[in-house]
Amino acid sequence: MNYPREVPTASDAATSPPPDDATSSPAGAAASTLAELDDVLLGGPRTLTLRDLASRIDAPLDFVRLYWQTLGLPHPEADDVVFTEQDADAVGRMSRMIRERGFALRTASSLTRALGHTADRLALWQVEALVEDMATRYGLDDTSARLLVLDRLADLAPLLEAQLVHAWRRQLAAIAGRLAADYGEQRTSGADREGLPLARAVGFADMVSFTRRTAGLGSTDLSEFVQRFEYAARNVVTNAGGRVVKTIGDAVLFVADDVVTGARVALGLARELGGERSSASWPPGGSPRARGA
Repeated sequence: MNYPREVPTASDAATSPPPDDATSSPAGAAASTLAELDDVLLGGPRTLTLRDLASRIDAPLDFVRLYWQTLGLPHPEADDVVFTEQDADAVGRMSRMIRERGFALRTASSLTRALGHTADRLALWQVEALVEDMATRYGLDDTSARLLVLDRLADLAPLLEAQLVHAWRRQLAAIAGRLAADYGEQRTSGADREGLPLARAVGFADMVSFTRRTAGLGSTDLSEFVQRFEYAARNVVTNAGGRVVKTIGDAVLFVADDVVTGARVALGLARELGGERSSASWPPGGSPRARGA
């Protein structure tokens, strides 16, 4: 893998041999890069249609269309040649889950929607992080940084994929551990079957006067400010034993397995974020002082 590589300069371009006609224009270079990405990310060229996928797995066309729509990707026409052999394998696996393992279509759709929604947000987050890194490291404007990321994705994708699989396995193992502990206790304690299955503490914290405090910040400073808040909040929540449900700009929603842990998280957020008020790393009047519920 050649990452990181040196970014070509104007003098490099002047001494380089003339490019091939096929890639001499920006459009040709982009097409060549996308073809390489298709090989790395999609396993090969796009040679199949929706009808081909349906025929391949012996399923109704509407089922294949539903799978693709639920994944959250653009909706092609039935005869558009936009799919690969890996797409056929993926739809086939979902079909077998229903046929062989007895999953309801609603369940299969829910699982697919979860994958599509999470993968969309994750891919966008990763690309934007890479763009920011390239722009900062090489002093590039936004357009140049994005083109450089596009050029590097074929090298970086296997690494990102391996990290994704590892993170998913660890998160699934953590959830399995919590389920075993929670339901093992209920099984031996004769818990009320009519009650809520699991008791949880839920908390919410956001910045005080966020709009007023950030009104004078530029886009870059505002982004860094929110990122620092999110980083600090996530550290507090996880270190205290809670879990972040989601962050929404200047706010964090968290959950804990019991009231004591929830209170520990809330007090930690107040202490940590309140303590940042005097830090020179925060802009004047822009401290992430939190309030909670």
